[in-house]
Amino acid sequence: MTDWMDARLLDTTFEDALALLERARAYVGAGTAASVPAEAQPLDRIRMARDMSRVTSALTCCMSLLLLYRAVREDQLDRTEMQGEARSLLAEVTAQLPDPSSEHAYAPELTALIGSAHDLFHRVQRLQAMFDMGGNGGGGGGRYVS
Repeated sequence: MTDWMDARLLDTTFEDALALLERARAYVGAGTAASVPAEAQPLDRIRMARDMSRVTSALTCCMSLLLLYRAVREDQLDRTEMQGEARSLLAEVTAQLPDPSSEHAYAPELTALIGSAHDLFHRVQRLQAMFDMGGNGGGGGGRYVS
């Protein structure tokens, strides 16, 4: 097992990502996303659907990253093998995640979900920074121990 990162941070971030994905699934599955008041404008509905799709996609990418980190931590995947994929997933999350200041007047649950997704992504970025610091080259034997 490698020691390039804070294992507790990885595990709690993984559990929180799973819970957040479940929260998003429940939001969509319960029909909450579709139960927008009649006074909502068509563009509001479209924006809500777009942001829900984007936040779900970003959360799925975050989970993929966390699975990659776990595989490297457990020596199931070589860190150099996953570096390109990690960068690609980080870029995808950055592109997909709705603006945290997005206010959905008719769907405060969606606004809260977007905020929680941003909090999760900041933790994933912190894990990536640990991964980068513990990478090949960088002195100190190439390991980061918190």
